[in-house]
Amino acid sequence: MSPRIFSIYAVSVLGVVALFAVFILVRDHAGLIDALSAAGTVAAAGFAAVAALGSMRAANETRNVARHSWEAAARARQPHIRATVEDRDGQAYGVLHVDGTGAEDLTVVWSVQDAPAVSEQRADLAAGDSLEVPLDPGPVTLVWADYWDAGRQAHWRDVWGDDLHKSESQLVG
Repeated sequence: MSPRIFSIYAVSVLGVVALFAVFILVRDHAGLIDALSAAGTVAAAGFAAVAALGSMRAANETRNVARHSWEAAARARQPHIRATVEDRDGQAYGVLHVDGTGAEDLTVVWSVQDAPAVSEQRADLAAGDSLEVPLDPGPVTLVWADYWDAGRQAHWRDVWGDDLHKSESQLVG
């Protein structure tokens, strides 16, 4: 809470307390004292509600900071995956290269123009390894990979477009 807002609240509370003190000192009337007591209870409840809203806002900001910290740590250990197409003796192969850290529970789908999609799964692909899949002739229109980093700390989805440049790398969870 900023000092300015705090000072406004403090002056308001002091004003209400001073008003109650004046009424109590000037008038010795039980009904008036009861009414002022009830008004003080309502004012205290209002201040408590404002404090609760501030606490909720602080908790939300703390949660957001923790989420950003977790995402930064996950991005630091994300496997670096590259999709390429290699031609060997007239047969095209879709190759997924893994560098940095390994990938676990990997599913990759290769989409070739005018051909059925080809999918492959691998439980574990260590850093430096590659996954090769024979492809039908034709240009690759899309490559989609879903995987976890080594240690299963973060879940990723990567997409490469028809030029095999990574168009999306999404942290799923």
